Amino acid sequence: MFKLSTNQNGRRRFTIGNFKGFIAIRKQLSRGFGIQKQRTFNQLHLGKYSIGLEKKNPERQLWNWV
Repeated sequence: MFKLSTNQNGRRRFTIGNFKGFIAIRKQLSRGFGIQKQRTFNQLHLGKYSIGLEKKNPERQLWNWV
């Protein structure tokens, strides 16, 4: 199953099977290239694009997802 939300502040949330995440598209600021691991998401930064995947057991619960 694949769900994609509408654009909200440059972010689009998605669900693919059991994976939940978001895609961020920035107009000006670049986050560089790299991987960032946080308590709720693991993020892959590709310049002005970022992809975040929610962890299986996130520390903070997210409501109203996709």
